[in-house]
Amino acid sequence: MLRRARKHSFGPASLACLLGIFAMAEDKSLTAIERYCSIIDEIKFRIQWIKKIIHAEISIAETIGRDAGFLELRMICELIAFGCLIAHGDIKETRSGKFTGKYQADFFVKALSALHPDFYPKPMLPAPGQEPIPTRVCAILRSPAPRTSGFLTKSELTTLYHACGERMHRGYLRDILNHKRIEGEFSMIGKSVDKIVRLLDYHRITLISGEEIWCAAAGGPNNEAFAAQVSAPRRV
Repeated sequence: MLRRARKHSFGPASLACLLGIFAMAEDKSLTAIERYCSIIDEIKFRIQWIKKIIHAEISIAETIGRDAGFLELRMICELIAFGCLIAHGDIKETRSGKFTGKYQADFFVKALSALHPDFYPKPMLPAPGQEPIPTRVCAILRSPAPRTSGFLTKSELTTLYHACGERMHRGYLRDILNHKRIEGEFSMIGKSVDKIVRLLDYHRITLISGEEIWCAAAGGPNNEAFAAQVSAPRRV
C-alpha cells in the first residue's frame, strides 16, 4: 500500500508554483502521514455506509437509519479533527495530555485554531494532465488550484458536530406528538456527506513550519488514501 512521504520544494517563480521532489521525509513524518491516510480511509468507509442508508441499499427502519446517519456523521467530524491533530503532531502542544485525553471535535477545532489558525484542510482541484500526489523524483508539477465552495468549512464542522449531537436523542415531545417527518433530515445527512467528500477528496494541510501535506482520498493503487509532504515555498 503506497503511502510514501516525500519532501518537495517549490521552484522558481518563472512558472507559477513549480514543484520539485528532493528527498524522503523523516520516518516520523512518514508515520504521521500513514496514520493520517488511515483516518481518511476510515472516513471513506463510514461515508459508504451512510450512502447505503440514504439510498435504501440496506433494510432498516427510517428512524433507525436517520439515527445511524447522524451518528456516523458525528464520528466523521471527530475523525476529521483527529486527522488534523495527527497531521499537526509537529506542534509540541498537540502531544500533551490536554489533547490526547479528548475526543470532542469542537474542542480540537478551538484548541488547534489557537495554536495554528491555518490548521484546517484546504480542498484543491487536480491540475489537468498530472498525478494529484507527486511520486517521481525531480517531477515538475503545477500547484493545484483551490476549491472555493461546496465543501465543509471549519465553522460548519463545529456546527454539524453539535447538530448531530442534538439528534442523538429521541427529540422534543412536541415533535413526537406531531409525528414529525424525517425526510428533511435525510436530505441534511446527504448534503453534509457531499460537503465532506468535497473537502477531503483532494486537499492540502499547511503545517506550522510552512510545509504541506497533500492528500488524495483515493490516490493509491487500490483506491486507498495517498499523501505526500511538500516543503515551504522558497525564493530563488
